[in-house]
Amino acid sequence: MKDTKLRHDQIMSALKDMNSKKDLREVFQGLFELVLAIEDYEVFVTMMTQKNIELQQQALMMILKQQGALPESLVEGSATTPPPAPRPNHPQDSEEEIMRRVLEESKREYEEEQKKFKSAVKDKAEMERAVELSKQEFLTLDANRQTEKHKLNQELDRPL
Repeated sequence: MKDTKLRHDQIMSALKDMNSKKDLREVFQGLFELVLAIEDYEVFVTMMTQKNIELQQQALMMILKQQGALPESLVEGSATTPPPAPRPNHPQDSEEEIMRRVLEESKREYEEEQKKFKSAVKDKAEMERAVELSKQEFLTLDANRQTEKHKLNQELDRPL
């Protein structure tokens, strides 16, 4: 909010307006979550937990679908298509292989998110350091200006 010079109520009003439009809500939901996750660690943890649960659900659905154990209500077009025939056991089709792939994907996504988060934290820290250095430099220059102004006034007040 400091960067944009907007008040909290202005931001909330804009978000409510965006949220009331379905197409905008769908487009910006993920982006807004990412921004919040960068700013707030608790939101980040919640988002990563949610992503982890989604990946676990996807893995379970894949396993159930491959084994033909998926309930009819969850099978796409279940009224017209019979349940899938069991697949022959191949190493790439085993539960362990599926779980390994899902875990690798989850780990990769988690590491990417960690890198983004660490990068954002690092960038923020660097920006804060730069601001602090600028403040210190400003104070030093202001003190020098005051000293020079005082010297100039003394010279002007001195009789010729």
